[in-house]
Amino acid sequence: MILDCPLAIFDFRTSNSKQMDDRQILAHLEKQFSFQFKKTTGDVYYYQNPSPIGYYQLDSANRVVKLFIFNVKLNTFPRLVCDLTALKSITMLHTSIAELQPDIQKLQELTELNLGNNKLTTLPPEFEKLSKLEDLSLMYNEFCEVPAVLRSLPSLHTISLEGNKLTEFPQLNGFDVSRLYLTNNQITIIPHEIMDSEIPIKWAHDGRTGIYMLGNPLKLPPIVILQRGNGAAKEYSKVMQKKGKVPKYYYPTIIVIGRIKQFLNRFRRR
Repeated sequence: MILDCPLAIFDFRTSNSKQMDDRQILAHLEKQFSFQFKKTTGDVYYYQNPSPIGYYQLDSANRVVKLFIFNVKLNTFPRLVCDLTALKSITMLHTSIAELQPDIQKLQELTELNLGNNKLTTLPPEFEKLSKLEDLSLMYNEFCEVPAVLRSLPSLHTISLEGNKLTEFPQLNGFDVSRLYLTNNQITIIPHEIMDSEIPIKWAHDGRTGIYMLGNPLKLPPIVILQRGNGAAKEYSKVMQKKGKVPKYYYPTIIVIGRIKQFLNRFRRR
């Protein structure tokens, strides 16, 4: 718990925290959301903390550089956190966050952000100001597509959108990431232009460069093909294109053709 932090200098209605140092900001977060912070010197993992709790790390100047919050019902990303401008790493899991504040752009030193197991559907345009962000986890939220604002982040190399609501493979124009986790979504088709590209498409995680598809109900290519490796997927794509079985750039037509065939088969059985 953060002690000896005067509360009179802060007005929650205006979110004016200019007079407070980082420890005082933590104290106000404790008061506002009814939980306690503990100081830590190492990484903290969610499975070790089933109860509402927070952890923080300080640098040599007593500025908060790492923040962990678990199982605290925040609903929105707290404005006060945006005033901890020395933050390099934030983890907020199971906090019911459905919205990010535009003030998040103030976190110019942020390199790692984990907002897993929340209720996010979009990211604000101001997110593009996080130019040092390298690792972003949005796993188990409610995204239906990869947020376009992520194309503006020059340092971003890892994105996790595991367990969201993606049904189509994302357009990757403008993205320059080394690892993209699309596992446990509802994607059924990987376009031929993706399979033919230099980007490794993988079924299971191996921690290396690639796009990971484990847990998706793939039809194209079949799961068994992708499980054999990226080379097998490329070969499958070439064979299918040579046979003229699948349009190369207009893959949604596959879905239409499949539904027409299903209808005709039902009609014939009658």
